[in-house]
Amino acid sequence: MVAAGAKSSLHAALEQIGPHDHLCSIYDTKEEQYAVAVPFIKIGLDRGERCIYIADSEAIDDARAALSAGGIDVDGATRGGALILTTKEQTYLRRGSFDPDWMFTFWNEAAVQATADGFPSLRATGETEWVLRGAPGIERWMEYESRLTHMLAGSNCFALCQYNRPKFPPELILDVIRTHPIVIYRGVVCRNFYFVPAEEFLHEDHAREAERLLSNIRDRERMDLELRTQQVALQKAHDGLEERVSQRTAELLELNRQLEAEVIERRQVEQTLREREEWLRMAQRAAGLGIADWDVPARRATVTEEFCRLYGLDASVTALSYDDWLDRVHPEDRRRVNDQVTALLEDRGQAQIEFRVLWPDGATHWVSATATAFLDPGHRPARVLSTSMDVTERKRAEEAHLAAQKMESIGVLAGGLAHDFNNLLVGVIGNASLALDVVRPGQAAVYLEGIIQAGERAAYLTNQMLAYSGRGRFLTEAVDLSELARQTMELVQPSISKRIAVRLKLAAGLPAVLADRVQMQQVILNLVLNAAEAVGDQDGTIEVSTGVQTVDQAYVRSQTRGASVQAGDSVYVQVGDTGCGMDEATKSRIFEPFFTTKFTGRGLGLAAVSGIVRGHNGEIEVTSAPGRGSSFRVLFPAAQQPVAAAQPQPRPQEDLRGSGTVLIVDDEAAVRKTVQCALERYGYQVLLADSGPAAIEVVRQQQARISLVVLDLSMPGMSGQEALAEIGKVRPDVEVVVTSGYTEAETMRLFEGARVAGFIQKPYTPARLAEKVKMALASADSRALAPPPQR
Repeated sequence: MVAAGAKSSLHAALEQIGPHDHLCSIYDTKEEQYAVAVPFIKIGLDRGERCIYIADSEAIDDARAALSAGGIDVDGATRGGALILTTKEQTYLRRGSFDPDWMFTFWNEAAVQATADGFPSLRATGETEWVLRGAPGIERWMEYESRLTHMLAGSNCFALCQYNRPKFPPELILDVIRTHPIVIYRGVVCRNFYFVPAEEFLHEDHAREAERLLSNIRDRERMDLELRTQQVALQKAHDGLEERVSQRTAELLELNRQLEAEVIERRQVEQTLREREEWLRMAQRAAGLGIADWDVPARRATVTEEFCRLYGLDASVTALSYDDWLDRVHPEDRRRVNDQVTALLEDRGQAQIEFRVLWPDGATHWVSATATAFLDPGHRPARVLSTSMDVTERKRAEEAHLAAQKMESIGVLAGGLAHDFNNLLVGVIGNASLALDVVRPGQAAVYLEGIIQAGERAAYLTNQMLAYSGRGRFLTEAVDLSELARQTMELVQPSISKRIAVRLKLAAGLPAVLADRVQMQQVILNLVLNAAEAVGDQDGTIEVSTGVQTVDQAYVRSQTRGASVQAGDSVYVQVGDTGCGMDEATKSRIFEPFFTTKFTGRGLGLAAVSGIVRGHNGEIEVTSAPGRGSSFRVLFPAAQQPVAAAQPQPRPQEDLRGSGTVLIVDDEAAVRKTVQCALERYGYQVLLADSGPAAIEVVRQQQARISLVVLDLSMPGMSGQEALAEIGKVRPDVEVVVTSGYTEAETMRLFEGARVAGFIQKPYTPARLAEKVKMALASADSRALAPPPQR
């Protein structure tokens, strides 16, 4: 073994490597990787060997630069055929999938070719990070590593495998250690005492492996005893030789020579034992494994330093009682874990358990433990050997993935329902409005007004559903959240109990955020109403504040759900209350649609807030505890542009009557009928089409008559976007108003660059539709009367 430290020591150790050797380099950084790989190649080139370096396509340039920086003439060596820089696609995956048997053929043929080309031997090294990304057949990778040692023994080549320890799971690093006779880690080149031959590795037996580790421990004790016995015997021999020194000088010299040889051997044995101990510690650290050897009758274990780290114990702890260990297990998992340990001792076999651990600082970590029971001569459990590893990141990733899938599925459903409801509401609100225009004042008119009001409330609910689905953005502009919060509080103040004090801490001169002003107002409104409901009829306080928060990479990584905001300045609006607060179970569900802690689900308030924030690339932080109130902080990325000045709203058309022929294209029969009745009442002639192809055919036959097309976005078979392109080929000058149950911002992105006169969102009233049609036709008339541009 070569001690870590000087570069020349590592270089000297690598010079001892030769044909038939199979070794691996386990590294933590790029510097450590190339500190081994570059001299490995350089030594081969200096000896006149053919060298192959295999890397990812995107990493091949980095490898070339590292070899050049290490003093290698890469271009010259490549031209002469001594150095081959290649990729995994040209080697491991040349046939489209990974096949160990074909790779052994590849290496044998490469070694034979190297000899035929005049090179004494072939050395190769390959990077392995691509294995983590998966490929056909890659599940046989460790089988390949295990069998490679045997293949190299019969070939004139040798190989160095490179493994990035932080990126590989601990269980794979363990397999890497077990399949390589020589291992390099942090500048140390070791003959691997824990190498497992292929015939054993490919038929893995955890109990047998545990027995191997215990045998190593017993072997050390046996060797120490043998050395002590030899020392006593040598001392006795030395005493006897002193009494006869004058007569048997020659014998004494011979015995001295033997003694010196035995002392040297003893030192070598001690050095070997130290190397094995250091190697075991290194293997545990590299794999992140903590080991505990439990004495079952004594209910006590001997533990390693890595075990202490996993459970938040002081590194100086070497022994631990079962009760102390169980106290570290999360209270909610403690009974289950204890039951599984009891079952393990009853079954006298092996068990794998995953559970949470509470550290002294209150942090929760996930641990996966594997335990094997060993029996005494009476077949009773005497010892349990267990290994533990931290799986917190995996668990968090799984939870985040499941939460994201759930939110995405519900969002898609909410968006689709909102779109379909908006289609239906066109018929409800439109027909009720038409009926209201023709009935005389009286009870019937009151009923119709009630229908229209109910339809409008349903439309508001569909807008909330669109907001929750993240598809509810309308008009994006630069917004000052402080000013918007002040305006919103003026609107919502009358709805808040007089017993609740409202405090505003709104920062001046805030950076703008790019957002939809109406939806931002809905966020603040819902948060304030939620806070008021949490305080209830008691005396309490609601505080609304704004400010700037700098988001760094540590914050982004700390968000278990995956932060939407990126590093940099973010603007926040925060609503806090002194209400009842929430426990963790309630907090985990508050953004679900219709979830409430009151009596029954009544809306999409916080769910809509969540959708709006997601749609604006924002983030929500919730802090709450039972009896301590709640605080909701919503962050949005700060914009560079200033806040836009308020734009005057166009005055509605007073006289909505018009003339001309309007083609209505919609797959909903109720929508077509309602729109036809509405526009005919305002003086228009109406043509109908129930699909994109039908609309194209009507335009072909009636193109001279048609003044305007009202085109639905979402239709089966051919979408409105596709239909518009075909209509434009027949009548390039026809005016088109697009309609959809989705929002204007989302819809008009699909028609970017197309000739579109306007947009109207479903549901709409007949008057609103007539106004939009008249404005579009008036705009077309203005363009027709405008003089041609001067050339």
